[in-house]
Amino acid sequence: MKPSIHIESASPVSSINNKTQSTILNLIATNNDRYESYLKSVKETNDPMLKDLFTRLSIQSQVFNNELRSLIPFINAEHESSLATNLHRACMYIRSSVLMNDTCRVISTCEYGEIMAINNYENALADATLSADITRTLTEQLAHLKRVVKELQFLNGFACA
Repeated sequence: MKPSIHIESASPVSSINNKTQSTILNLIATNNDRYESYLKSVKETNDPMLKDLFTRLSIQSQVFNNELRSLIPFINAEHESSLATNLHRACMYIRSSVLMNDTCRVISTCEYGEIMAINNYENALADATLSADITRTLTEQLAHLKRVVKELQFLNGFACA
């Protein structure tokens, strides 16, 4: 009996086009900036509620990046960045440093940064060439980001009352 030869079909990774790679890398950069911004904010606040929130959101960014990297695992995304994500980082760093003593403004600043991240995800999802797996991952992450904005709006209602 001849041994059978099993030829595996091409993985989804090999069929990802440059535009899709660029889209995912942009989202990885967004989450890198989000992670660094919240990590920096954890160190700058003494408010236990904000420390918990910032820690949770920084961890969420790491989880999102792990999921995104699994979509294109052979790409080195560590140093990718874009103007939009650099602006997000600058905004979060500067405003969190200056406004850390005003919980209302800190939460508003976080909300603004999350809305910028949501815009990046919505722009990414506008690409009709994304695979079903990628679209599903991005849609799930976007839903989480929208829940974060709602949470921040709720917290802001208390902080700014």
